[in-house]
Amino acid sequence: METEVVRHHRVIERWLSGAAGPEEFAVFADAHNPDFALCTPAEVDRKRTPLEIQAVCAPHGIGLLRMVLGGRLEVGGSTTDGRIEVVIRGHNEYALASELAGLVEWLEVTGPPGVRDHLTSIGNALVERYG
Repeated sequence: METEVVRHHRVIERWLSGAAGPEEFAVFADAHNPDFALCTPAEVDRKRTPLEIQAVCAPHGIGLLRMVLGGRLEVGGSTTDGRIEVVIRGHNEYALASELAGLVEWLEVTGPPGVRDHLTSIGNALVERYG
């Protein structure tokens, strides 16, 4: 049994590193449940953070966004006004809006509308509380 587990781990390591071809993985997968599928780390991250929002960021804010968001941030091209287009992944609209609310000085969320609505609510609550 231990030998089989070690073999499976080797196949998984080879798959994740890109060294295993589809044929090698097919033999491995066929030995398991018919619904078995091996995801790459990027696919696992996408399943954990399925919501994608669009935003534009001041160039000097990209470094902090990378530090805070890590792999949940995708950096795009520049807009005509010099800001940078970004896509940010998160778990749900409210959690992502809460996470980004403090970055309003250099980040503008452009969509989806639900996230912008949550940001508006958060901003209104802050104004009510702190004037």
